[in-house]
Amino acid sequence: LIDAPHLGKIPSDWNLTKIGQLIDGIESGVSVNGEDRPASDSEYGILKISAVTSGVFKPTENKLILDAEKHRAKTNPKPDSIIISRCNTPELLGASAYISKAYPHLFLPDKLWQTIPKKDIKIDMRWLAYYLASDFSRFRLTNLATGTSSSMCNITQGELLNIPIPVPSYREQQSISLLLSTWDRAIEITEALIAAKEQRKQALMQRLLTGKVRFREFIKSHEKRRTHYYDLPADWKYLPIGKQAKEVSAKNKKGGALPVLSCTKHAGLVDSLAYLYTLRGSPLWPSESMRDQ
Repeated sequence: LIDAPHLGKIPSDWNLTKIGQLIDGIESGVSVNGEDRPASDSEYGILKISAVTSGVFKPTENKLILDAEKHRAKTNPKPDSIIISRCNTPELLGASAYISKAYPHLFLPDKLWQTIPKKDIKIDMRWLAYYLASDFSRFRLTNLATGTSSSMCNITQGELLNIPIPVPSYREQQSISLLLSTWDRAIEITEALIAAKEQRKQALMQRLLTGKVRFREFIKSHEKRRTHYYDLPADWKYLPIGKQAKEVSAKNKKGGALPVLSCTKHAGLVDSLAYLYTLRGSPLWPSESMRDQ
């Protein structure tokens, strides 16, 4: 092992260089006006910053480009490249995603950069994408960020290209990226299974809580009672909330830290800050107009 400034110890057969030595440069797009809906495969779309904030490229995170603006769009996502967010909130600044194929109907805005691979050296771009997504790279970019607003920060190309990086052999890069991408795929499958189970649970809840499915030992009548919302078993009570609970108003006299709750349409009472965080990249996120220009 050898000492590497800011990185600690790295294998002695790895080369210490900078991001700028591994790519030919960075290209950016142009922000154009669009409609507030995604483009279809036969239409042209301008990517949102949220297309890369999760670390996985989401091509559906785009806005349809207006016909009068199409001639201004210039940079498409290219295969074997990395798209990086140069402007975002501190925690999302520098978010990036690997691009595995061409998207000729999509274009980059000015707040997203795209790496240009070098032709004279062999670099596994997926490995480089994993390094850029690492805690070290993101922490360094956040510390280098500038901006007049605490909610929106920027980085320069020079700061990105000067990030130090330990480089293993090309074959070791491939092994690293293969292993990490295998884990990514396993996570995707697990998340899809969880989402499917959650949908089944929601469907079962709806049937159980409205009496469409019941436990045999509790059935006293097979008759139904019509209500304003749905039919209920005739042997169930149907009472207003006021008969089940009462409103309570009290001051936080001790001044303790208490969560602020919001009443949502589909999820009921939720922690306000946690709920707002889940809205990042959605049309409900308040500062989206700033993020997606």
